[in-house]
Amino acid sequence: MFSIPLPFMISLLLAMLWLRLFLGNDSARYRLLLLVAVCWLLATLVGIRWTFHCPAIRFIQPVIASVLPPLAWWCFSKARFQRASALWQISIPIVFTVFSLLPLTGWNFPLDAALVTLYLAYGIALCRIALSNPAHLSTVRLSDHARMRYSVLLTGLILCFSGLSDTFIALDFALFNGTHAALVITFSHVVVLPFLAFIVTMAPQSVPSTLSEPEVTDTTPQVDEYQLVDRLKTVIRDKALFRDPDLTLDRLSRKAVIPARQISQAVNRVLKCNVSQWVNRFRVEEACRLLDETDLPVTTIIFESGFRTKSNFNREFLRQTGMNPGDYRRANAQGSPVSETR
Repeated sequence: MFSIPLPFMISLLLAMLWLRLFLGNDSARYRLLLLVAVCWLLATLVGIRWTFHCPAIRFIQPVIASVLPPLAWWCFSKARFQRASALWQISIPIVFTVFSLLPLTGWNFPLDAALVTLYLAYGIALCRIALSNPAHLSTVRLSDHARMRYSVLLTGLILCFSGLSDTFIALDFALFNGTHAALVITFSHVVVLPFLAFIVTMAPQSVPSTLSEPEVTDTTPQVDEYQLVDRLKTVIRDKALFRDPDLTLDRLSRKAVIPARQISQAVNRVLKCNVSQWVNRFRVEEACRLLDETDLPVTTIIFESGFRTKSNFNREFLRQTGMNPGDYRRANAQGSPVSETR
């Protein structure tokens, strides 16, 4: 009975994902197309190597595999940096290309160990970003911060898993002459490649800054955090920044002329919440005011108050007021909006 090896089935799924991205209109899809293409190529090479036992593939596979960690990092780089220089990352596959050819000259370079180190280093770096200061995601919409952090964390864990899998494969060759290598490689690629491609392509994208204000750096002198929060509150209210559904920490930093890291730290310490949660309090307060003072439908109020989706609005409104918008309007027809921004 005819059957298709599992790596080729993964390749087919990745090809379908690539085509879906190609036909889309996302402005950031080009880097995602490149990542999915590399995942597809790796899955295909694994299928060829372990189905047809093609020795030449072992020189190509490490080179292609070395592209994946820096490429995954690059897909998230705009979420962390305004101007991320990737020149040194581009050099990594070139170095692996040279080292993969060294065995032909009689010198065996520990390529597997280098590849494991590469995956673990990038994986740990991404995990640190996800678990560290939210200022690292300063160009992501505040409403998308939580989802972006989960995406970055999962990507880092996937890269670490891949590095550990390669370690197990190297030990298998050293101890058991590679008896289990094909099974482990197939399983790890089945888990890593499609999951990595899916996580990165589903992650929120950064929002380019369209502000004329210059970028604020951490060289700004430290100020009292309570005063800083009061200043931020004034800026957010006076300029109605909360009504911008694409508001990012970077935009808030530029408008307030306060470094993003200081904003994040001050809000966390003084208000015991993150910047996204705090801005949502302003948005719910505005929604309450509109429900009290106008006859606008709830669907209009969602966007007027700065929310991007109905689900996020309903969740935040219920969490902060304890009721849904319709019940609030009926119960507070003559009342005043609830202040949750203290």
